[in-house]
Amino acid sequence: MRVWDPGVWRLASTQRILYENVHLLLAGVAHTASLDTGQHTDALSCSNIVAMSTLFNTALGKLEHAVSSGYAGMITAFRELNPLPRNIDKAGFTRLFALMTELATFKSPQSQPLSYDYSTDSHIRACAGAVIEKVLYHRYATGAETLPELPFSAQELRAQLAPWLSVVLSNDGSSDHTIYHALKSGRPVTQELFLQLSLEREEQRKRSKGYTEDMLQAIDIERQTLDLRPWNEVRDRLLPLLDHAHFMIRAASAKKLGEYLAIAYTYQGETDIPAPAQMLRFIADKEIANNNVAGGFIEGLCDTGLFMLSNQDDEVGCALAAEGFDVRQWALSLTLERDSSVPDAPNCMPWWFPVHEFFSHDPDAVQQMYEAGHRWLAMMTALEDAPKEMMRIIERLAQDPDPRISAPARGHMAKSVKA
Repeated sequence: MRVWDPGVWRLASTQRILYENVHLLLAGVAHTASLDTGQHTDALSCSNIVAMSTLFNTALGKLEHAVSSGYAGMITAFRELNPLPRNIDKAGFTRLFALMTELATFKSPQSQPLSYDYSTDSHIRACAGAVIEKVLYHRYATGAETLPELPFSAQELRAQLAPWLSVVLSNDGSSDHTIYHALKSGRPVTQELFLQLSLEREEQRKRSKGYTEDMLQAIDIERQTLDLRPWNEVRDRLLPLLDHAHFMIRAASAKKLGEYLAIAYTYQGETDIPAPAQMLRFIADKEIANNNVAGGFIEGLCDTGLFMLSNQDDEVGCALAAEGFDVRQWALSLTLERDSSVPDAPNCMPWWFPVHEFFSHDPDAVQQMYEAGHRWLAMMTALEDAPKEMMRIIERLAQDPDPRISAPARGHMAKSVKA
């Protein structure tokens, strides 16, 4: 099972493998990582720090010169850019931001398609954005990267990143994700800047009044430690929030509830905690009524997604089996009934993610998804492992009028023919 990583999967579709490549490219796996294993970063010698800085500056120079050389040269230079050294000064950050903001809007007349709606230019822009996110709030950072505080005020940082911020904030789908992660994990100056940007969106009526405050409450919920609290206290605190108007608060509360029950079901003490089957039915009802509940709950409860619920070697799976609870039917019914058109919360695993893994060898379930109108999810599920028994569904997906669905299916069929 893949681990849910919103940085990699947030735009999951035909681009998902490309985003995985971005993640690997920016994960510090280049030859510079050999200077430190990440296990003893505090013990890095001065000579290694200087060497990392020298390699970084050399790689940054290569990338600056590679802009005119084409896609392959730029990607090679991006790979050599990692890990970022801990001793970047203000001039170094300014130089880095200037190049990354330029590449965040990169367009080349030589751009080539990598999928039906994703190009080499798109890949370059994604790499540049990922470097910026790493610096702002440690996304994709490795153990070898302990960056200094940013030597800018919030206004200076805003000016440095203006082209990239314009791109991010113009995308209504991804802007919430960026702002959320910046507020949760960012450096103080990053948090100050994105708090300002979020409040400005309220003033511009791009978000409802109080939206930012609710986002901060969701972050606060995630940071709470409830493991040793009695069930009645956890119940009274979290269950009402599953009906909250803000989707991030619902998601955070559901995930925290799942985390609590993962421990409570394993180390049974209290006797008044609802049985797993009762809780899953309750969560399904809340998901159908409100959305952005079930995915977070499963993320908190299950180490291996929906597969854990069917594993009789696990306490929860064993309890469900003893009650005759049909995990497949529960998950499929919920999938078919819920509204899949609403946006996913940035602070938890979306429901489609465990579903597309769990049903990846179940063509009958995928067909029901497709016929119920969940066509994108049907495509993602059918192509997850694409076993032979899924081919009839993939052939049907290839005829879908929406290219976001048909193009990946056709691409898979073309690869199968070549193989």
